[in-house]
Amino acid sequence: MWAFYQAVTADVISTYAFGEAEKNIDKGDLGFPFFQAMDESCEAWHWILHIGWLAPLLEQLPMSFLVKTNPAMAGVFKMQERFENQIEEIRNSKSLDENQSTVFHGLLNSSTLSDADKSTPRLKKEAYLIIGAGLSTTAHTLTAITYHLLANPPILRKLKAELAAAILDPSVPPTCKQVDSLPYLTGVVQEGLRMHPGATLRQQRVAPDEDLVYVDKGTGKRLEEYFPKPDEFRPERWLEDPTLDRINLAYQELHLVLASIFRIFNDEEGGPKFELYDTTRERDIDMDADLGGPYAKPGSLGLRVRVVG
Repeated sequence: MWAFYQAVTADVISTYAFGEAEKNIDKGDLGFPFFQAMDESCEAWHWILHIGWLAPLLEQLPMSFLVKTNPAMAGVFKMQERFENQIEEIRNSKSLDENQSTVFHGLLNSSTLSDADKSTPRLKKEAYLIIGAGLSTTAHTLTAITYHLLANPPILRKLKAELAAAILDPSVPPTCKQVDSLPYLTGVVQEGLRMHPGATLRQQRVAPDEDLVYVDKGTGKRLEEYFPKPDEFRPERWLEDPTLDRINLAYQELHLVLASIFRIFNDEEGGPKFELYDTTRERDIDMDADLGGPYAKPGSLGLRVRVVG
């Protein structure tokens, strides 16, 4: 499921950024070799984040040397080359004047950005950040939510009943309007984001006029004071207490993907269903390492399911 969700989120974010999808969902391998290369390259992030001079040094080294020392970087360099070509295509195309609503049409059409900020090397770095941030973040949360749904049949039954009532024909993809207002689906999404945020990177905080106080374990959405039994996946908490903050992270994408999958895979109506296969929460779902995003234990194959029916 991890590869499938990566393929979906990659197609969504590439369309949002450049106006065209990578079409990973149509590939036989779902683009898995590239995603695997991205994951392996993230192992260096831990060092880059703490050693300020390391990233500039790596940028000066020949690509051939970096690929020889870390073969996973070959896929990353190919991606960066593709970004550069896409940016140049947009810059030189007639569509640049048509005010298309993509990230890079907007940046290149901006009247406030300097020429340096709109240069291809600069925008290539923006593309790497945008695409990278839109891949594993949402895919991780989708994977974790899917696990919790399959591991908790009563919760899954409630969700399927709500989806069946709102989406009468499972063969027709749902719209944002159909799914955004579904209370139990919203609770499922919010609970997934609370327990399994897609980004775990610790960012710098600067407060020149006040002292900052940090809370260690249990920070934010894991405080038992606000979330009783914080390690328990319980969407009902969001319906029972409307004062809890709404989390807005790739919100529509999470709603649409979950609604589409679990409306189709609904054994309550005689259709097929997912079952967990050789997957445990501790080994395959919960975060074991912080590499910019949450990573499971070494050797984990991630969420695996089998289709029954």
